[in-house]
Amino acid sequence: MRDIVDNALSWESLVEALPDGTALLDEHGVMRYVNELLTVLTGFSRGTGGPERRDARPGSTPRR
Repeated sequence: MRDIVDNALSWESLVEALPDGTALLDEHGVMRYVNELLTVLTGFSRGTGGPERRDARPGSTPRR
C-alpha cells in the first residue's frame, strides 16, 4: 500500500501530461489552472502566484 501512496500522481502532473492545451475552469467559467501547452498556444500567463485568471465565456474581458 505504501508504494501506491508514494507513487501517486498529483492532478497537476496529470493535466500537464495531457497532449492538448487544457484549462480548468470554476463554476463561473473563470480559468483557475492552465497547463504549460495552453500557455504556449495562447500566450496566457500563469504569473508567479498561479495562472492569470480569465473569464472563458464568449464576449468576456480579461479580469485584472
